[in-house]
Amino acid sequence: MQRNVFSLFNIHRIFLSGFLIETKKETYDFLEKIVLRTLSGILEIPRSRICSSAVNGKEALLGAAYYGNHPEQFTERVSRGSYAVQVRGYKCQEFEMDVKKNISGMELKGGKDMKNDIYNEEAANAFIDESKPVQLYYQASYNQSLEDNSSLISPGKVMLFISRGDKISAHNEMHGVAKRFYAKEECVVYVAIYSSENSTSPKSNSNVDLTKFDKIHQFELYIKRDKDDPTTTDPGSRLYFDVCLKFDKEEFRFEALPCLKLGHRIPEFRSRDEYLVANIYGDRDRIKIGNIEIVPIEANVLQVADS
Repeated sequence: MQRNVFSLFNIHRIFLSGFLIETKKETYDFLEKIVLRTLSGILEIPRSRICSSAVNGKEALLGAAYYGNHPEQFTERVSRGSYAVQVRGYKCQEFEMDVKKNISGMELKGGKDMKNDIYNEEAANAFIDESKPVQLYYQASYNQSLEDNSSLISPGKVMLFISRGDKISAHNEMHGVAKRFYAKEECVVYVAIYSSENSTSPKSNSNVDLTKFDKIHQFELYIKRDKDDPTTTDPGSRLYFDVCLKFDKEEFRFEALPCLKLGHRIPEFRSRDEYLVANIYGDRDRIKIGNIEIVPIEANVLQVADS
């Protein structure tokens, strides 16, 4: 155990929390000294690095109280990598005659799955016309009706999803990080996903330099109107699609989803990526809970002391 621990970690402090046994103070102090001396010998670290409870074993209770009052101060993870997305859209070539015949047959047959079947047939046979790019737009989360020059996505633009070292909040853990885009005409959209081990922090929605990024996946989406949905057929209507980054314990998942709920679900992209534990306190923070103060004693190391 000792060999494995010291090969993987650089131990600055070991904190003991809670109670060993309910007994008289003199007996408890004697037993605690034995435990400290034994740990020091087994792990071969100085006794001074092992800290017994300074608040009578109430660290967990005090931490829970502080978290309840200040949940914004905590995060479970930070991102190990930087992730970015690039979207490109093209008009489709005219469908071949056999595809048109198949679609006509589906329309004559009807049925509750007709629209799904037609969408799947078109999506499988939609070939792009590279000479006819389609303008795509980014929808700002703070103003969904906004459309200005910042909404336009220029050719080749790459947008950052999350940078290495960024905090992953509880909300991000549950819902992921998403960006919404849209087109104003039917098209095929390519969504390229890039990753990097380097941190990068461009301004919001500005272009990302791909020099240190690797392309790890590409989605292909068939974006079309639904004649039964007025939000997609009215003049100037937007055809939306979402790109989402979701976090699991030992991997991340990318999804690309047309907001039109037709056809087969596009397979998600998964890749192993263990997220780093975040330092939830700044090195200079002094946090008080009642008469207890948590103060740092060196970089990334905390101690609990009576105030």
